[in-house]
Amino acid sequence: AAAGGTFDAFPGRVLDGRVARVGAAADRMTGTFEVEVAVEPAGARFARGRLPPMPLDRAILERLIEVSPDIVVATAADGTVQYYNDGARENLGYSRLEIIGRYVVELYPSLEEARRVMAAMRSTEHGGPGRVVNFPTTFVAKDGHEIDVSISGVIVYDESEVEQGTIGFAKDVSE
Repeated sequence: AAAGGTFDAFPGRVLDGRVARVGAAADRMTGTFEVEVAVEPAGARFARGRLPPMPLDRAILERLIEVSPDIVVATAADGTVQYYNDGARENLGYSRLEIIGRYVVELYPSLEEARRVMAAMRSTEHGGPGRVVNFPTTFVAKDGHEIDVSISGVIVYDESEVEQGTIGFAKDVSE
């Protein structure tokens, strides 16, 4: 179920619509997400840049992440998987019960590859310290086949700047 609402992007005209897709990562400058809205009646279009801000509460954002076709995985500081969305299940083949609490390294072809991704997150070369943007890596599905992905993610810190874990959004880029 996608989030919906009423949009007044045209002077004097109100359209009904639903959020069809949310970008995997926020814009670095504005902190906003690219959002694709399907409007009713079908075929109606918004003027580019005219869509007003749409408040999305926490429940809606959580649902959008849950149903994203992209792989979304969050880990605790010790590397154990704490969150695994529908897109991860569909792409990688593990159920939530099989992967929650397991070490995230099981999703990579090797410990070295998992360490390479974490090193990139801590460096300044791939999006800034504490994050990566469109970083190429490989995941291994439950059936053993490798999936080339582009991962964007962040290290999550508490108020004292102590690492609490990571969250990554990965898109299958295999052909």
